[in-house]
Amino acid sequence: MALAPLGLGPLALHGLHGAPPWLNGLPKVGKGHDSRWRLAEYRGEGHVLDFSVGLDRNPDMRCLRLLVTESGRKVGFMLLENQEDGSALRGIKVEEPFRGRGHSRRLLAGWARLCLEAGIVPRTRVINKPLVALGLERLGFRPRENCGLTALVTQARRLKDCELTHGWQGPWPGEAAEPGRVVHVGAEFVPPDTVAELEVAVEEVLSRGSFLIIGTPAQLARALTLRGGSRARCVALMCRPGPVAVGVLA
Repeated sequence: MALAPLGLGPLALHGLHGAPPWLNGLPKVGKGHDSRWRLAEYRGEGHVLDFSVGLDRNPDMRCLRLLVTESGRKVGFMLLENQEDGSALRGIKVEEPFRGRGHSRRLLAGWARLCLEAGIVPRTRVINKPLVALGLERLGFRPRENCGLTALVTQARRLKDCELTHGWQGPWPGEAAEPGRVVHVGAEFVPPDTVAELEVAVEEVLSRGSFLIIGTPAQLARALTLRGGSRARCVALMCRPGPVAVGVLA
C-alpha cells in the first residue's frame, strides 16, 4: 500500500518553532526560514564543505534541501524527497561561481554516503539534465528498466533541449554508447545492485578528503525518510532479485 505523503504547507512552516520531530537531535544553525540542520562536513582538495538540510516548502510531500556551503557561501543544493524507505533526488544545482570544480560529484557522493550511513536507499525521481545523469551513472546508478532515452552529455536543463542520440528505449545499449558521452535522460535512477558497489564508487570520490558525519544513523534515517531505515533493510532492497519496477514518468 502506498504511503500517504506527509506535506508541510506554508501555514505549517510559518507556525513552526524549533525543529520538526524528524530532525530532533541534529545541530541547528540559522533561524526562521534560514534554519538548517547539519549532517556532515567534507575536508579535502582545498575545500571545507558543510552539508546541512533545510525544509523545502512543498505542500504535497515532505521534501528537504541538502545545502552545501563553504565559509558561509552557498556552493549548491540538492532537492530531496523523503520516501518510506529511502531518499529520492529531485534536482541538483551548483552555483555559478563554484562550477567546474567537481562540486556536483561531491554533492552526489555526499548524499549517497549519508544514505549508506543511515541504512536507506538512494534513488531519484525523473532526471532530465544530462550532466546530472552522467554524475549518477559514474556512481553506478542506472535508469529503471525500459525507462528514458539516450542523449549526448550537454548543458541542457530540460528534456526537450537534450540532444537525443536516437529513439532507442530500454536498458543501457552497451558498446553502442560512447562512455562518458551518452547518458540516459527522462528516467528515474536506482542504485547499483549491491551496497558494496555503491560504497566503492562513493569512496573513490570522497577518499580525496575526510567526510565527517554528524549524527547517528537513526537520526539521519529519520531526517531523510518517512519511516527511518536500517543497513539490513537497505541491503535487502538494493539486492532484491528480478527486474526493477518501471516508474511513471512525469
